[in-house]
Amino acid sequence: MGDTGAVADELVSAEPVPEENSQGVCALEGCDNPLPPPAVDENGRRKGGRPSSYCCKSHADAASRQRRAARTAAVVEPLVELRRAAEAFDTATAPLLSALNDMGQRLTSAEEQALAQVRQAEEQALAARSEAEDATQRAEAAERARDRALAQARDDRAAREQAELAAQHAKTEAESVKT
Repeated sequence: MGDTGAVADELVSAEPVPEENSQGVCALEGCDNPLPPPAVDENGRRKGGRPSSYCCKSHADAASRQRRAARTAAVVEPLVELRRAAEAFDTATAPLLSALNDMGQRLTSAEEQALAQVRQAEEQALAARSEAEDATQRAEAAERARDRALAQARDDRAAREQAELAAQHAKTEAESVKT
């Protein structure tokens, strides 16, 4: 990985530098052909532009392909290494992942059971409150009935006492009429 990266860096940064004398050598690795003379116009003056670094177009294309291949290798090789590391990591973490999944399922099951128990307790509490309210209402109704019964008993006692007084008075009158 390090060797290919260094080669890629060299190829990427190794842009051909024109030499001082006009007859340089082709920049393609392994080619010793001389560079073509600089382009000149009809008056013999140099045309503008960059001086050629390669002896021909095919060598310039080959150098370009080499640079692209080096850049690609610089990217692909670390990805391959990363994939190998990820695969090794997967085999090492598979039991842990399985245990975590199992624990997650158990926690989910426990949570569902706890929620069911809470719902059941809430339903029971609601039923108990309802029964307590009913009992309170029945107790209040019984209290009112008792109060009415007591009032009726007082009224009946008072009526009986009046009836007894009236009977006593009638008896006394009857005796006085008799006498």
